Amino acid sequence: MKSIDTNKKQKAKIIIGGLILCVSYAIATDTPLYLAIAAVCLLAFLITSDKRSVYPEIIVNLKTIIKTVLLLGLISITLPLMMGSGSLPTFVVFFSNLMIGQNLLLSAFILSTLLSMLLGTSIGTLTILVPLFIGLASQMQVPLPWLTGALISGSYFGDRVSPLASSLHLTSAVTETNYRQNIPVLLKSSIIPYALALLTYALIGQPYLIDSSMLSQNIIIKEYFNTHYYLLFPLLLMITLLILRVSINKVLFIVALLSAAILLHNGASLGLMIEFMLKGYHTTHPILGPMLKTNGMLGMLNVLLVLLFSACLNGILEANQLIDIIIAPFIKKVTRPSALIRNTALLSLILSMITCSQAMTAMITGKYLKNKYDSMNVSRQLLVMSISNVGLNLVGLIPWNVNGLLIKQLTSVPTVDYAPYAFFLTFLSVFSLYIYPVWRPFKAS
Repeated sequence: MKSIDTNKKQKAKIIIGGLILCVSYAIATDTPLYLAIAAVCLLAFLITSDKRSVYPEIIVNLKTIIKTVLLLGLISITLPLMMGSGSLPTFVVFFSNLMIGQNLLLSAFILSTLLSMLLGTSIGTLTILVPLFIGLASQMQVPLPWLTGALISGSYFGDRVSPLASSLHLTSAVTETNYRQNIPVLLKSSIIPYALALLTYALIGQPYLIDSSMLSQNIIIKEYFNTHYYLLFPLLLMITLLILRVSINKVLFIVALLSAAILLHNGASLGLMIEFMLKGYHTTHPILGPMLKTNGMLGMLNVLLVLLFSACLNGILEANQLIDIIIAPFIKKVTRPSALIRNTALLSLILSMITCSQAMTAMITGKYLKNKYDSMNVSRQLLVMSISNVGLNLVGLIPWNVNGLLIKQLTSVPTVDYAPYAFFLTFLSVFSLYIYPVWRPFKAS
């Protein structure tokens, strides 16, 4: 038995070391991350003793993520259609006009929160809002790291709790919990950290108030898209259907059809609409081009392939029974629920730093700790909370994580510069690591 354990430890070290090297190389050379994970899958498969045992485990893991893959596909189609139809641009105009006379940092935080809840994606939210707020910050001489921190804080609020967030659905699927029941727990755990972040941005942003002359791009958006309030209907319909508990995939399908109908009504060709769905929405307008753009199905391929290869690697680790070796230090001799919740959060953070993949973090932490939660009579919703509030919440603050790199690319602000000002992410993680394990002012079923 001892020799078998030693062999497993050696294999685990090889796979983890290979994963770190491959991911680091992919980031350094701007190589697609899915190629790095695929290479590690091959490495793990080659050192597997019983290769026939791998296939059933991979199939089980792939079945787990089918709904998430379908959701990502629908999101990649729906967002470009909503942008092209004028629905999202109208939203930007409407809410930015409400910000006149308001605190810039506080407005950035609140607006990014609202938009991320509608879109379910932090990067999509930042893609839309960064050009708008960077221009304002430049005119008002607001330090860009402050503004970037505020935008990131709001954008990652919806990234973990929005009904459209792929990470929420994946974590719920892996832990075999209902995402609708997880949302209230995640929202309630956010109340105090969010209030603290609101207060912080309100205080440091007092000298920076938005003037109407700074929103000149709204005039261009109105003329370019011929914006009307009826264009907000797809967004309002989406919210209404979600409140009525309609399946999220059905909601996205309906909203995509409605947005496509608006596009066709406004004179867009069928070819242009298909191009939006495949390549995303883009315009050559010199001012709106950098501001209003989304990725389509082709742009989502990298994310989908990372998800698929992550599932495969997880299956190979399962077949080799190596997951226990990785997990063991975090659950060994754990006898109290508070220690279990805290160690879950720490494990998810470490996995986010090692794998650079939200998918692998959610899949490994959720799948292999859910039985431990059951055995200690701790709600699995607290497992979802720990993963979401720490491991998936802090990915934008890890410089070598894909999210950190994308944010730097969007804002031109290094991670180490904006990280101290992402107050909500910091407050939420601190509460989830040190306070919620022993005191929870909310109930989990």
